[in-house]
Amino acid sequence: MIESSRKPLRSLFRDDPNPKRLPLNLSAGVLQGAIEVLLAASLASLIFSGSLEALFPIGITLALATGAIHLIGSSIYSSSGAIHSSMQDVPAVLVAVMLASVAASIGSELAAPTVLALLAVSTLVTGLTLFALGSLQLGGLVRYVPYPVIGGFLAATGWLLVQGGFGTITGIPIAMTNIPMLLQRDLIVLWVPAVAVAMVLTVVIRRADTPLAVPAVIGGAMLTFYLGLLVSGTSIDQATEMGLLFKGGNSAGWNPLNLDIFQNADWGEILGQIGNIAVLAGMTLIALLLSVSAIELSIGRDLNLNRELKGAGIANVLSGLGGGMIGYHALSTTALSGRLGVRGRLTGIIAGLVCLAALLLGTSLLALIPKFVFSGILMFLGLDFIYEWVVLGWSRFSKLEYAIVLAIMGVIAITNFLTGVALGLLMMVIMFVVSYSRTKVIRHAYTGADMHSMVVRSVEERKLMTEAGTQIEILELQGFLFFGTANTLLQQVRQSLAMLDSPPRFIILDFRLVTGIDSSAALALYKCEQSASEEGAILILSGVSDQDLQKLQLGGLDLSSLSIKIMPDLDQGLEWCEDQIGISEFAPEVTIHTSAEDLLVRSGMSETAAKKLAKVLEPIEIETGEALIEEGDPAEDLYFILRGKVSIWGELSETEPVRLRTLGPGTTVGEIGLYLDATRSANVLADEPTTAMKLSADALEVMRQKDPALLAAFHEMIARQLSEWIVQSDRGLRALRG
Repeated sequence: MIESSRKPLRSLFRDDPNPKRLPLNLSAGVLQGAIEVLLAASLASLIFSGSLEALFPIGITLALATGAIHLIGSSIYSSSGAIHSSMQDVPAVLVAVMLASVAASIGSELAAPTVLALLAVSTLVTGLTLFALGSLQLGGLVRYVPYPVIGGFLAATGWLLVQGGFGTITGIPIAMTNIPMLLQRDLIVLWVPAVAVAMVLTVVIRRADTPLAVPAVIGGAMLTFYLGLLVSGTSIDQATEMGLLFKGGNSAGWNPLNLDIFQNADWGEILGQIGNIAVLAGMTLIALLLSVSAIELSIGRDLNLNRELKGAGIANVLSGLGGGMIGYHALSTTALSGRLGVRGRLTGIIAGLVCLAALLLGTSLLALIPKFVFSGILMFLGLDFIYEWVVLGWSRFSKLEYAIVLAIMGVIAITNFLTGVALGLLMMVIMFVVSYSRTKVIRHAYTGADMHSMVVRSVEERKLMTEAGTQIEILELQGFLFFGTANTLLQQVRQSLAMLDSPPRFIILDFRLVTGIDSSAALALYKCEQSASEEGAILILSGVSDQDLQKLQLGGLDLSSLSIKIMPDLDQGLEWCEDQIGISEFAPEVTIHTSAEDLLVRSGMSETAAKKLAKVLEPIEIETGEALIEEGDPAEDLYFILRGKVSIWGELSETEPVRLRTLGPGTTVGEIGLYLDATRSANVLADEPTTAMKLSADALEVMRQKDPALLAAFHEMIARQLSEWIVQSDRGLRALRG
């Protein structure tokens, strides 16, 4: 049951029913707020680095506003009070690449307003997309994204985070040509401490069991930095000039965007980024839903995915209207709350207020945090992605899937996210087609000698079906028939028709388990019909949907051809083929019984026993649709079908009765109920005017007392019939097992 979040604001502060945890909730909120301030500043340094570093003070305020909106918004709107949201690294990387590209292409005074307007538009479009998908109940879309594509995307995100960390501290991206430059002494002193912070955080986060480990590492790094300045006699201004600290910390509080920025922006350049904005929204959707799925495992309960989408959408719309950045559910801080034993929504609200306080009171203190701390946090986040999807991915994926992960990561690192994701999807489609082409399109293949229809026939007809049943070949198809599997089916049909000893007269293609066909499969089936026509055979298509029939006709298949027949299901297709064999030259009069005595003799009784038993049988005449046996009646007799045909109907379907079996001349019905002394479990109705011979329980009792030999002959005949059915059923099961 999903917890309702439609609560008045005053109830949020008593959402945790245990008042003893109030101090813990407050302190945890302050701690998470401080972590969010540092994370937001780090991601702002990633986005506004290099040629955009002058915008870093504005970027910090936008990042803090983003953090405050998402933390407070998720605490109020989420379907669980344990959820915390924040500014996120995956969209931040995408935004950083997009803004850097725009700034490089403009290279003028329009760069600043254009990138800020593009940032706001991207966040706003992403928020609207998330809200729309949540409103349309489309949270399950993430299930359709191939797992290796997601892995490759996240691995590439990790690499770009590491690269962004280097760029933030040195201003030089990681590349083979830049390695000599990065090894110069004045740059080594910049990036080595950042790498050290990243490595220590990577080890600590996986081994330490306390949530204070990360703040302790960051605090220790800052303490070491300022002790170094003190020992070396370096001032704050000198450290800033050396590139160890950011310039221009904002002391005036929040600098929201204004209309002048949007008026001065290059909207042609912004419109040219529509493709990247679409990728950003799509990747944010995927990352959000993956994060929510992981959070569900972390907190041990299900969440309303569509509600979480709408909540994140609203928060991003508000953030975008203020020029802010993209955020969504944070697995790390949500898990941190769980480790601290925090309950309720108060913690997230307090954390949001901490971000809001840092935003309104000014961010000058953030300018005192060394650059290598921000860079180290970015590198740490990147290394965590790389470890998760590259190192652990070796054992998580198949070798081919792992190669796709690495390929996506490499292409994104060299080109861009859009190209990398498109390549990954293309590779997955190719891999799917190749793999699916190897699956068996023919699930089972057997003949009419192994599998009979639900029509119970006389002894002679059953013998005939066993001998001549090889004239019927049944191919049970499965899956989606497309260009990768259609040729296999065509070759199988042609191979069967080319048999020299006993080629089939009928080939039944059962479509019951087919999920669909494409134009290539329609063409292949057209060729199957041509091959059958040339060999004088008939192709029977059973269980084909109306939609697939239309595709077959569009593919050139003539459904009115004498060499093709459409049947509703396999059973009726088998029945039709058996009827064609039964009325052929092999058995022109096999189903005609002149009398009850003749029927019993043909069923295996001696003439003497048949004469005696025929005298106690009572003829019953019923018209089409009349009941020979009604469900629920006591089983006091059995019937021999002399002429005509009846069908057994059972309630296996909730909508309408289902035909269980059809019985023609020379068959018996009602014997099992009579032997078990049970009530009738189904209706037996006449398909056509029918003559049946009734043997009552009273007559059997008379036989038991006065003519035990006749009773034994009767039991022997019934036992033989049941045994034949068991043998036939076993033969059918063996055929299905291959």
